[in-house]
Amino acid sequence: LIKSVVMGFDKEDAVAIENAQKLLNDNNLELNLTFIKANYGNLAKYITTLETSGLSLADAINIIAQVQNEIGTDNSSIGKSTKKKLDAVIEKNSGFKTMKHISNILEGKATSRNNTISEELT
Repeated sequence: LIKSVVMGFDKEDAVAIENAQKLLNDNNLELNLTFIKANYGNLAKYITTLETSGLSLADAINIIAQVQNEIGTDNSSIGKSTKKKLDAVIEKNSGFKTMKHISNILEGKATSRNNTISEELT
């Protein structure tokens, strides 16, 4: 339905229409969308959950861990690259490390600051 509507537009009217028509004529589009849905379809659900008001820090950290685990199950080159990028982003994010450590303290899993929490936050 969407394809027939977009294909009905005159590609001379806008570059965006021409680009959309080219994409819709790409034979790999359906396969690529299927791959994305199969391997990353749960991300929208996780994002919506993370946006929930009143979500505890521990629950938010657990959701991120769950995303990391799920993304790690795709063994394709795209999946490995995505997993590597996600791990690198999380590793570089000192704020996330701090929140994770605070969550561990609140849950009784850690008993010291371990220099991950600045003096300003204590």
